[in-house]
Amino acid sequence: MVGAGSRLETTPDVVFRDSQGTPVTVTDSKYKRLGSRPKSPDTYQVLTAGHVLGCSRVSLTYPVAMDREPTVWQVPSALGGTAIELTALPLNLMRLALPNGPETLIDTIDAWLDGELASKKVDAAMAQMI
Repeated sequence: MVGAGSRLETTPDVVFRDSQGTPVTVTDSKYKRLGSRPKSPDTYQVLTAGHVLGCSRVSLTYPVAMDREPTVWQVPSALGGTAIELTALPLNLMRLALPNGPETLIDTIDAWLDGELASKKVDAAMAQMI
């Protein structure tokens, strides 16, 4: 970002890039309990990162001890751009103790990256959480 002040940066935990190095999606890890929806400051943080980097898909990743379904929201943009897809992506870290646990976690992340989760679970409230 540019302006009269010092350079302002947004740095999500993970930026996924295509083969040309262009950011395509970002995720930010939250080490806190996931309730029915993410906290507003967390959503603002990852939505801002997605907007600045030009990503239309972002997620907040939460460690959980039991399997839980992801939740997906479509967040409309008042700036004339396309909506940003926000996913609360719970990852059951207890699965790491199982023989195929790491592969299961990778499959969950792959499903999110491929957009499979969005087609299954889009919240009709159109981001009423914000």
